[in-house]
Formats: sequence, structure tokens, C-alpha cells
Amino acid sequence: MEKRQRHRYVATYMILALLMSLIGRLSSLSVTVNDVECVYEYVIYEGDTVSGNFVVVDHDIFWNTDHPGIDFTVTSPAGNVVHTVKGTSGDKFEFKSPRSGMYKFCFNNPYSTPETVSFYIHVGHIPNEHNLAKDEHLDPINVKIAELREALESVVSEQKYLRARDTRHRHILESNWDDENFGSYTKIPQFFEAPGCNAVQLVKNDREGEEMLAVFDKSVAKAPEALQSPQTESACALKNGLLANHFSSVHPGSVTVNLGSSGVIAYSLNRQNPLLPRLFAVVDDIFCLFQGHIENVALLKQQYGLNKTANEVIIVIEAYRTLRDRGPYPADQVVRDIQGKFAFILYDSSSKNAFLASDADGSVPFFWGTDSEGHLVLSDDVEIVKKGCGKSFAPFPKACFFTSSGGLRSFEHPMNELKPVPRVDSSGQVCGSTFKVDAETKKETGMPRVGSAANWSTNL
Repeated sequence: MEKRQRHRYVATYMILALLMSLIGRLSSLSVTVNDVECVYEYVIYEGDTVSGNFVVVDHDIFWNTDHPGIDFTVTSPAGNVVHTVKGTSGDKFEFKSPRSGMYKFCFNNPYSTPETVSFYIHVGHIPNEHNLAKDEHLDPINVKIAELREALESVVSEQKYLRARDTRHRHILESNWDDENFGSYTKIPQFFEAPGCNAVQLVKNDREGEEMLAVFDKSVAKAPEALQSPQTESACALKNGLLANHFSSVHPGSVTVNLGSSGVIAYSLNRQNPLLPRLFAVVDDIFCLFQGHIENVALLKQQYGLNKTANEVIIVIEAYRTLRDRGPYPADQVVRDIQGKFAFILYDSSSKNAFLASDADGSVPFFWGTDSEGHLVLSDDVEIVKKGCGKSFAPFPKACFFTSSGGLRSFEHPMNELKPVPRVDSSGQVCGSTFKVDAETKKETGMPRVGSAANWSTNL
């Protein structure tokens, strides 16, 4: 028995040692780009896989003007360009080295304002059949271990890329706290009671956390009556910042956006699901919190005339602006055009309108409910919703969207009514209803009357 255990320990040690010997070289660094800055990396073997990513994480003017983005170019030892990207705020790259030698990775910033770039590079080597034939001591299992190591490395690289993107978004938000750049948005040291505030205020909590939360006053978003449970023990989610304070204590590191008398939004960009990242942006008094990913990003950028640096949350904001300013345009079509896994919460402070949606499969956890005062509560954390709503909550319906003026609708079946279906929990108590498409009930439709008003948000 002891001999078998010793053999297992020896085998484990040998595998670990082999992994260490096969680990490819990797580098992670920060580069300040004033004009042209280059990083050099030596690749030992021809055919090795060179991969990595870069993100502009610190920027003085990158998001405040029509900055063309930075250029990224990789040059081989022979002077040939093996990879190039133009006008971007970040990207991933991967290529097979055409030969061994010193490779040059250059960033070009067309503006004189310095940009800080988070740069990660990995050189991976997997022995092939030719190596096995030349080296009789190289066991085929070594190749399998190297392949496994490279697969793990790709996961690490993706995590570093998402972490750099998170840093960039946090820097964007923190730069917005500058009164000169953010106008009426005020930096304050603590959370104030929302109904008593007259201006939009931002609060940053310096602890770590995750999740998202929004609470809207009933004057902004009236919750469906069917969400209200007859057996509820809910509180007022907005009173004295009750739910926002609880959110910050449970999910440290969160950022709280106080919307004055309209409500509150809170979120964190830390420790995210890499497959369903969370993004936040503010554009022209429109606040948007997005979680997930959009598959047809390129098509939507073209459709809405956005530049290369636009991400998912910017696409949603622009889609809403199109609805608001260039209508009448069917809101169900706008949401249906977004392909992917997502949930988003949008608030327009200029018109006091809310716009919410979840994808057709309900891929992102998303719950909504109503508190004792009829305020609408939304979060991807069911326990947070229970804290504010008691039993008056339910999962947000799949393939549906909600607007302040139009209420809850299905974007897959916009001509059909939605009917509430009561829910009963494990203890037999009635909870807030879910909503299903009623195939037998059609909505009344008619030709929309075109008026002179430029704002169509009341018809969303």
C-alpha cells in the first residue's frame, strides 16, 4: 500500500514538473503610448502560437471625443507584418510564428494625449510529430499535457482581457465624477435618501462585489398589479436608501447611481461571469446597465451608425435614442433585432422613462418585483429582490420588454396580450405572477397618428 502511494506521489510530481517545463513564456505589462511604442518578444520555435490581448485602460480623451482609436501592428523578424488592427480601444490576437526570432509589437496613438494600454502576450509551444521523431525521450503524453496547458492558458488570457475591460469601464465612470466633465452629476461621500434628492448623484463603494440592482419610483415605472402578492411582507425599497444600502453591504465594491426622486441603480464590475459580462454607461442623461453579450454587434453598429469602439451597452442606448427621437418605430422590432444572451435596464432622466428587456431564452438571471409602496425592483440577485419585495416578485418574463408608457410586452409576439399566471412557493403561499403569451387574445391596433412632437418615447 505504501509503495503504491509513493508511486502516485512520484507520478504526480513528475507531471507537475513536466507542466512547469512545458509552460510557454508569457508577459503582462502596462504600456504608455504617446506616439509609437513597441514591445519585443523572442519566439524560439517556428510555428509556435503567439496570442494575447490589449485594452486601453486609462484615457484622457478616448471616450470624450471622436478619437480614432489606436493601431496595433506585429512585425516578424524578417520585417513582414503578421498581424494588424486599426482604430480600436482593445482587441485579441493570435497567429502562428512564421519563423523563430525577435517579434515587434507596436502601438500607434495618433493623438498627442498619452494612453495607457494593458498588454498581455503568450508564446505557446506544443511538440509535434516531428519533435517526437527527433527526440526519443519525448513521450506522446507530453504533447497531451502541453495541449491541456495551452487550453488553460486561453482561459487565463480571456480572464485578463475581461479584467482589463472592467478596469477601463471603472476608469470611465471615475472620470465622469469630475464635475468639469460630468456637469450636474455630483460626487458625494455617502448615499442619500432618493426621494429627497433633486440631482443625479453617484456613490462609489470601495469594497468588492458583483450583481446589479434598480429601483424605480412608481411614477417612472408602474409595476403590473399581478406582481403584488396578497401575502406580502415587503418594505419601502427607496426609504432611507434601504435596498441600495443592503445591496452595498452584501455586494461590496458596488457603485450606486442615485436618480433623485426617480429611484436608484447599483452595480459592480468585479468578479463577473466571463460569458455574461456586465457593462454600464451614461450618454446624454441616459443610464444603461447591460449584462450578457450581443452576437450581431457588427450589424447593429452599422444599423445605428456607431463607430468601432461601441460596445453592447452603447448599442442599447443608441437603439433607445432611435426609438425616442426618430419614431414612430416599433419597440418590439428594436429588441428583437438584438441577438444574443442579455438583460438590460435603461433609464432616461430627461423624460423619466424606463426601458427593460430580457432575451428570448432568459439566459441572464433577471427578477422583478414590487415593494410596499408600488416601486418597481429589478435585480439579477433573487435574494435582493426578496429583501425589498417579500413574496411580490417573479422572474422577468423571457422574450419580453417593459417601458414606462407601454408596460410589459412580448417582442416575439407583439400582437398578443400577456396574461398573468400565479406562482405558489414550496410552502404553498401565493407569490407574484409570471406572465405568458395569450395566444387567443390579440391587441387592438391602428394607424399611429403623426404629430409634431420630436419625442416619441411616450409611444414606446
